[in-house]
Amino acid sequence: VGNSNSISMGGLGASIMSEKSLNYINPASYSFLDRTVLEFGMRSTFLKMSELDNDQNNFISGLSNLSLGFPISKKISLSSALLPYSSVGYTISQTQNLDSLNTATTSHTGAGGINRFLIGGSWQILDNLSIGGNFNYLFGPIRKETFIHSNQSPYYFRNISNKMTRGFNFDLGLLYTFALSDYQIVFGTTFKPVSSLKAEGYNTQYLSTDIPSENTDYLISSDTLYNNSTIHLPLEASIGFSIQSNTKWLIGLEYKNVNWRDYNESEIDVCCMHSSNEFIIGGFFTPNKDDIYNYFNRVQYRWGLSYSKGYLDLTDLYNENSSETNPLTHFSGSFGMVLPINKVSSTANISARYGFINNGFSDDYIKERYFSIYLAMTLNEKWFNKIKIK
Repeated sequence: VGNSNSISMGGLGASIMSEKSLNYINPASYSFLDRTVLEFGMRSTFLKMSELDNDQNNFISGLSNLSLGFPISKKISLSSALLPYSSVGYTISQTQNLDSLNTATTSHTGAGGINRFLIGGSWQILDNLSIGGNFNYLFGPIRKETFIHSNQSPYYFRNISNKMTRGFNFDLGLLYTFALSDYQIVFGTTFKPVSSLKAEGYNTQYLSTDIPSENTDYLISSDTLYNNSTIHLPLEASIGFSIQSNTKWLIGLEYKNVNWRDYNESEIDVCCMHSSNEFIIGGFFTPNKDDIYNYFNRVQYRWGLSYSKGYLDLTDLYNENSSETNPLTHFSGSFGMVLPINKVSSTANISARYGFINNGFSDDYIKERYFSIYLAMTLNEKWFNKIKIK
């Protein structure tokens, strides 16, 4: 997950560097900052999930990033950021006919998510070579609930799991640049090794004669158990290439692999995970950044497309006996504008992204469509500079 500028280019980030904005996808880019950068952004997402004739609409809104970066010398820069790492939000209900009179209803709900706080640094070890890294602290609460009831039974069963997830990991980045005629060529790569998170909390089970099972007037029995599990996060790697003509235009290509086969959670049986492969193309164009008469000629227009396949195979869930493999496919397109603020080098960023996720092209499986809007401000100031008296 990147900031608004990266998302508006389809998620491009491995080979992107800037003097006036942060790119924490590749921490090697920090060393190109020439002043302090403060950025904060918000995201709103409209989701539609469908299966056959059933539809469900959701709306999610919240902070997309809060970040700060600054140079401490001509070749070394530091940064920190707070941003979402993953989110949990679902409601699933299923009714089964056990016989001609008896039906059972099972519902699952989940909420919460994991946040990421990073401290990063970058060093330009040569004129055209930069290395960097992010040290990440991952944390956040996750609540899951299962509810079961039969129409022929007076009892209601609920299982509630509340856990706090914590852990550390790191990622590394490298950027290599060189000039070719009037163009700047950039190669970049990132790497995040396998890591582990701890999830600690409590599972509480209720059996009652009414839906509000915590109400002691209806409670038959309850049991609370301490529970902890380990989540193993997979290896991630990306490589990218971009070509830029001064600040007028840029186009880049990127490939990213996440080995989800390494993902494991000790509490559940993970059977349907596959490695994912993502391809991204994106860029930007500025008509004329020096035009003092037409404001929209100074606006930077960004675009991007991404396609990925992998991560999860729902065929394993719908039909365990099937030999067919059909991992999820995810396609998205994005567009954004970087709006300069007159008389300062700060900018306002507006981005929109539309995408859909499905398991093949059959209506038998769940499909998801989403539309996201990102709003962000990037402030550039000359902080932490020594005062010189002549």
